[in-house]
Amino acid sequence: MMSSAFITDSDTSHCSGIANSTTCVPTVSLRSEFKLFGENSSLADWTTSAFMIGNMIGGSALSHMADRSGRRPAVMWSTLGLGFVGCLSALSPNVYVFSVMRCFQGAFFTGSSLIGWVLAYECISKSLRSYTTLIFGAMWVLGYCGLAPLAYLIHDWRWLMMASSAPALVLGILYVCTLPESFHYLVSKGDVQGTAKWMLTVEEYSSAILPFSAEKIIDDLRFAQKKHFSGEPSSGLSMLKELLDSKIFLLYTFVLAYLWWALGLYMVKRLKNSF
Repeated sequence: MMSSAFITDSDTSHCSGIANSTTCVPTVSLRSEFKLFGENSSLADWTTSAFMIGNMIGGSALSHMADRSGRRPAVMWSTLGLGFVGCLSALSPNVYVFSVMRCFQGAFFTGSSLIGWVLAYECISKSLRSYTTLIFGAMWVLGYCGLAPLAYLIHDWRWLMMASSAPALVLGILYVCTLPESFHYLVSKGDVQGTAKWMLTVEEYSSAILPFSAEKIIDDLRFAQKKHFSGEPSSGLSMLKELLDSKIFLLYTFVLAYLWWALGLYMVKRLKNSF
């Protein structure tokens, strides 16, 4: 995502320390390669907006897919799509094609990150769940910090997109072979065989025998759901009202939105030196 801060405009930061800086060539950016000046200057920034639009689309569509088809396929295909479309965007012949690619990449990014966090959260015990957010946040910061020196060494936006997208493609391939389905999803769907397999894996790694069966867990969940949802099913309007009544969640939403938009991407883009 944050590659937008380094590919939109040309930069000469890598020229510092060179004896004859006049021979140093600025980075090849979207603006310089596609001649996005004058009345077309806003098209370079539209590539970032396209990514954000993709975030909104992916956040809704892929979350729905994860609830219906499972967390594993949603995370797996999102990560593969994120890497593949990112590498493909490096071949864009013009800024319009690149904007479309960034929109798709934004959608896949939401699926791979948000649903990936949900999958991890649903596969660990309650005592460890507080660390999930910490680890995901730390990896985000490390990835962002690692992008700056990468952009400092790679002076062409096409190669930078390729270098920053290829790891996601490799990770997606690893997911195909190693990523399990969420334990919570298997239980909620009544998958006795999948739940039992999960429990056998837990027993193998913990060297302990669980005092309950997969059937017992699924039956207890169904009983709890019937007891909780014994009245009328919740409508979308009632769920929205419940969210608005939760003041603390509204505060969290505004704070995260500020950190994400103001201090995450756009603060970097406002600086003269992105590094």
